[in-house]
Amino acid sequence: MFELIVNYATLVVFVLFLFDNLVQIRHIWKRKSSKDVSLRGASMRFVAALILLIKYSTINDIYLIIGQSLFSITFATYFILLVKYRK
Repeated sequence: MFELIVNYATLVVFVLFLFDNLVQIRHIWKRKSSKDVSLRGASMRFVAALILLIKYSTINDIYLIIGQSLFSITFATYFILLVKYRK
């Protein structure tokens, strides 16, 4: 029972991360500028997200894999917008 609660809590955490990224994506999209965001920091977070996705895939934890996959996809969108609207 405890493990199930932790698994669902983990998914909730990933949804919160997704929400934060979606807010940032919307902010960059509306302003058409990302000059106030560190591209270096975003690059490191993007690489870290991909490494975590690989790690979670090796341990076969479906909750972590789903959450990290969703996070990686939205963060990739965020990163692409950062690069596109860099001025």
